[in-house]
Amino acid sequence: MKIEKGIAPPTPRGKKYPFRIMQPGDSVFYPGAFTHLNDSRAYMAAKTIQKRSGGKIQFQGKRQTEGGQAGIRIWRVA
Repeated sequence: MKIEKGIAPPTPRGKKYPFRIMQPGDSVFYPGAFTHLNDSRAYMAAKTIQKRSGGKIQFQGKRQTEGGQAGIRIWRVA
């Protein structure tokens, strides 16, 4: 095994969902053909953050069509 020096470590990946940095009133649209909100990984991630915060952070979602594309919009409401 060869030990090497001077090789930069990988850059950290960005967060997939911005829910922790959203402020009340902010929203984000995720395109995709979802039959129910619970089919969306993004919505389930938002609800997990809500649960872990003990309800201090709250989200609501709704299926919508924007720009001719179906998807869901998730709002931070508290």
